[in-house]
Amino acid sequence: MEATIDIEFLQGVNELVIKELAVLSDVVVRTFLFRAPYHMEPHGSEENDLNWNNGFIPHDQVFTVLSEAVAIYDHLYAMGMTSVKYSTVFWANPYTITKPFSAPTPRN
Repeated sequence: MEATIDIEFLQGVNELVIKELAVLSDVVVRTFLFRAPYHMEPHGSEENDLNWNNGFIPHDQVFTVLSEAVAIYDHLYAMGMTSVKYSTVFWANPYTITKPFSAPTPRN
C-alpha cells in the first residue's frame, strides 16, 4: 500500500514547526493538528489558514503520531520539497519519499 503525506509548517523561533500532518491513501484521509511546542506571539499562515495557537495533539508526540500514521504503508510520497526534506528525518528505507505529481483521491 502507498500513501501521500502532506506536512504544513509554521515559522517558529529560528525553525520550521510542524503544525499539521495529512496522510492520504486510496481508502483513507487522516489529519493531525499539533499544539505549539512553546509559547510565542500568535501568528499564522494565509496559505494554509493555520494559526500558532491551533492544535490538539501535544507537540512532543509528533514522532509517535507520524510513525504510527504511516506504519501500514509500504511506500510514502511527500508533497512539496519542504515535506520531502523533513520526512527523511523520520523515515528511511523501506519508505520511498518523493514529490508526487498529485495526491491520490480517496475512493467512496
